[in-house]
Amino acid sequence: MGLNPIEISQTVMELAPKNTIIVCDTGYTKARIVHQYKTHLEQKILLSDRNGCMGYSIPAAIGASIGSDKLVVCFCGDGGFQMGLNELGVVMNYGLKIIFIIENNGGCGSISDYNFATYGNRYLSNFKNPNFDMLAKSYDLDSFSSRNINQFRSHFLKSLENTFSSLIHAHLK
Repeated sequence: MGLNPIEISQTVMELAPKNTIIVCDTGYTKARIVHQYKTHLEQKILLSDRNGCMGYSIPAAIGASIGSDKLVVCFCGDGGFQMGLNELGVVMNYGLKIIFIIENNGGCGSISDYNFATYGNRYLSNFKNPNFDMLAKSYDLDSFSSRNINQFRSHFLKSLENTFSSLIHAHLK
């Protein structure tokens, strides 16, 4: 059981306002958004170029939120999210509204695949994650944990209704 990442982005494409700013981190998340996400004329997608640094998405989402009056949806993997999560203090202190979607594959998936292809079994890039729900609550974010597309859809709709930031922890297949 778990979410298919393509279903996540399709749900956001369907439900998010037409002028939403989409921010995405690196790795498989970025590759999918670049190749599959269909934007509207009023939408912007922010991403780092080429092999940009993990952790880009949280500070970029904060900047987009401060610099506009539009909803910001931030896609990131569990590894990239942890590289910038200290910036959630800015989200809390400024009362920003950002929907963070953590696509949890239990490690840095694109790095793992590269390392396996290059080095065989001599690498380590899988890890245990913190309790994202408790982490979100400590920063005054609404928190949801989605394990199937119906849960994700419901959690995304609740996040759209909120006047404050939300974190959706999406458990991938």
